[in-house]
Amino acid sequence: MEVERLLTLQVEGVPDALGFAADIEAHALELVRQEYEGICYGGAFVAAILGIERAPLAPLLDLDGRARAWVVVRARVIALAPGDALPGLVQITRTAPMIEGRLVPGGAQTGGGEGPATQEGGARASRREASSEAAPVETGTARGGQPDYNVTFAVNPRSRAVRAGQVVPARVVHKYFTPFQTSAQVHAVVFACPPAAPVFEARPGLRPDGGTARTLVAALAARLRAAYAERAAILADPVGAERAAFFERLFARADPPAALGPDASGYIHAPGAGDRPPSPRPGGARVADLLTLAASPAGLPAGYWTRPAESPGSAPYAVRRDGPPAGQADGVPALGAEEVLAFLLQDATAWATAVNQLARHFRDPALLASHENVWGAIRLARAAPAA
Repeated sequence: MEVERLLTLQVEGVPDALGFAADIEAHALELVRQEYEGICYGGAFVAAILGIERAPLAPLLDLDGRARAWVVVRARVIALAPGDALPGLVQITRTAPMIEGRLVPGGAQTGGGEGPATQEGGARASRREASSEAAPVETGTARGGQPDYNVTFAVNPRSRAVRAGQVVPARVVHKYFTPFQTSAQVHAVVFACPPAAPVFEARPGLRPDGGTARTLVAALAARLRAAYAERAAILADPVGAERAAFFERLFARADPPAALGPDASGYIHAPGAGDRPPSPRPGGARVADLLTLAASPAGLPAGYWTRPAESPGSAPYAVRRDGPPAGQADGVPALGAEEVLAFLLQDATAWATAVNQLARHFRDPALLASHENVWGAIRLARAAPAA
């Protein structure tokens, strides 16, 4: 997910100390852009540095007369969290001894035999290192504002079913943005719907975080609306609508009601129609619209919340339960209301993103049929918990 963050960065080894001190903000901005854009830092990938938020009045001087300074910048970064859908489908490059893959470049449809081993992402040679005889060779480069993703898969019945060259949707389990690398390491699972959605207890006022969760909720809501705009374009094409219906059913815990439509068209507006119109609710007063809750100052009411089985996973719905699942009273996490809302929005966003990716990629009926082993393994997830 692309978000804005404040990062504290260091500029060092500047030979012209006096010139640097004369306009420290302008010079520091130029240097941190050279140094940090297009690499991982601070647990994310730095896509762009937007400006200087704070800078010292004067730089520090090293013993050799070179200048250095710490500055706080506002940056646009690419961040992932456990549960997110990866920003693209993953092509399996090898299945032994580990299951590995890379993001499909440009949505290309490829297939075939065992692919090359995943390359290790390289560190970008810095401005200072470039002048050193021992400067490392750059072996990885940022691609279109995104890092290169090296993906390994958890071994379970779904991942064991895939073959090298096949393309699968993936959901993040762990992510590693190693500082100064141009690639991110991701441990993932093949995207599928577990037989039971997790339940959270929302307690308003619990774990006050100074607005961090509210900021995350706003970002996830914006991302979900963007996924709906993309889905509207997909549904405008008959083949796209057919594929969206196929993949919504593939991942669903139950068949959706007719009012919503198997392709989720019951809640997605036509392009240019403004915000979504009132949607048919898959239930009574216990069912809430996540986007409405995200826009409301009141937020998520207290109680036990989960995602409803009777609506498409891409739909922005949550359902309030009477209590925890039987025998799980001690196993339900109690979180702040904003945190629970963020988890629920994240699930809807991941689902909508994965279905959109698949509907666009698998337009060719032959390509769709060639992955039946993958779809069959995903269907098994309805009846058996993920390993």
